[in-house]
Amino acid sequence: MRKTLTLLLAVALTTVAGASGATGPASSKPAAQNLSTSAGVERYLTSLGIYAKGVVVQRGTRNYAGPSCPGKGWSCTKAKRVLQISQNENRFECTPSSAGPQTGPNSCTIVQNGPGTNRARCVERSDSPTVTQTCSIVQTNASGDNEAYVKQTIDADGAASDVRQAASVTQMNGTGSNRSHIDQTISQRSKSRESSGAQIQEGHQTASVMQTSVTGDNASDIDQSLDQDAEAKNEDGPVMQEQNAENTGPNTDATVSQTNTMGENKSRLHQRNDLRARAKKNDTGNQTQGSSDGGLNGQVDQSSAGISVSHVQQDEKQRLQPEKNTALMQEQFGPLSCCSSQTGNPANRVKIDQQSTQEAGDNAFQSNAVFGNCVTSGTCSVDQRVRENGGTTTNSCDGFSCQIAIFCAEGQCTPTSGGCGTDCAITIGDRATAPTSKLLAFRRGR
Repeated sequence: MRKTLTLLLAVALTTVAGASGATGPASSKPAAQNLSTSAGVERYLTSLGIYAKGVVVQRGTRNYAGPSCPGKGWSCTKAKRVLQISQNENRFECTPSSAGPQTGPNSCTIVQNGPGTNRARCVERSDSPTVTQTCSIVQTNASGDNEAYVKQTIDADGAASDVRQAASVTQMNGTGSNRSHIDQTISQRSKSRESSGAQIQEGHQTASVMQTSVTGDNASDIDQSLDQDAEAKNEDGPVMQEQNAENTGPNTDATVSQTNTMGENKSRLHQRNDLRARAKKNDTGNQTQGSSDGGLNGQVDQSSAGISVSHVQQDEKQRLQPEKNTALMQEQFGPLSCCSSQTGNPANRVKIDQQSTQEAGDNAFQSNAVFGNCVTSGTCSVDQRVRENGGTTTNSCDGFSCQIAIFCAEGQCTPTSGGCGTDCAITIGDRATAPTSKLLAFRRGR
């Protein structure tokens, strides 16, 4: 499938803040740019690393780039490379084509600068088994609101499927608010009746949100869902089913950074993985789900004199069938981790809910590790629940600092102490440090 690149630049008429130059509220003040001449526009685009030739310049009270013009009073274009100059409102929609069955672009880049309201909407859909979707939004403002919406959907069939999703939102503001919503969904299905066919499914999702403001509020909402289903019905020959077996980092990954001076920070992160593999008529071969460095990972950092609230939900399911077949080699690896830090207000709140389930045959090799960490100037709580072949292990912590974990290997799950403080031996956050090393040791020691 051919990929297309959609680019929007929306800037103020006389002042523009370069997106790469802002590192926090103190640097959100726009730097002067003269966009009244063609030479000034070319210099500005060149400073952003963008080739100016072919860029459409919109000058109006309200500028719109996308498939459906809002109506009278709007300066509209369907061009894919646009520079918007307005003191009122800039709006961009990167959506699938409505002319027939064509799919929308798989790559979208949006850069908007106020002082009016910035609204960006990026919608990407695909049914290709080998597709990469990317969306990047950068919004800079002084007093108007920044609003970003990203929806990425992959619905793929096939015995070999490798799909990727990446979304990033960067919002910088003064007195205006920053609002971001990212929704990523991957669904992969495979049904095989071949005598020697292999079913390999690999999916990766990454979402990144960075919001900075002075007195405006920051709000981030991220939903990530990854579903894989494989079914083998061949009667002859061995079966091979691999789901997220590449050991190349988390399959579902999200980071949120919210920095404020006086405003509020709100973050909601929901991550879900559901892996199912069935071999109905085979008694030889292998089934593998997950990898020692894969699974789910989340990180939320918030800082403000105002109130910060963070809620994280992680839910992972891995199921292999037949559950009673002793000749079929089965392996499951299910790490998931989440961390949150807050500073600046004693009323801050963090809540982390983590669930992981593994089901396989009696002789399956299973390892799992669930990490939970929160450090705050207010209160935080972590609740963990791990289910291994019908047995359940729980762990929880409440306080200003929680660092807990549940480790599972060879059918045994062990929780750490429920109320670790600053001297807790487990370091959460960098998946390349001790916890991951411990999980890798489980695999090597099988």
